[in-house]
Amino acid sequence: MLQAGKYKIAVRYYKRIVDYLKSEESLKGEEAEKRKALVLAAHLNLAMCYLKLSEDLDACQSCDEALALDPKNEKGLFRRGMVCSDCAWCQVSCCAVSFRLPQCSCFWTDNLELSPCRHLKH
Repeated sequence: MLQAGKYKIAVRYYKRIVDYLKSEESLKGEEAEKRKALVLAAHLNLAMCYLKLSEDLDACQSCDEALALDPKNEKGLFRRGMVCSDCAWCQVSCCAVSFRLPQCSCFWTDNLELSPCRHLKH
């Protein structure tokens, strides 16, 4: 759905994935790791859908959920940076965390420190 550009439909499916996997929190070991990877991917894909739909607050929240699972995730940091660099509401507050737009740029900095060659053109 995401690749086909059907973002609203994709949002419904990714939300279902997250909701279903939340009920599977009792998993252990390798199964728990697989669950975490699927939830992370779902949140990252939700963030992309919301970005495409210009729903910045929802994109921000999806990025926050993804980054809660993996704080150094490059896609999560990059998409969070995309939201924060582009939105006016970051100047007031963003999701549950209040900060000003210049502080949002730390997501770009963090992402470039993780993998500078992927995001800079030489």
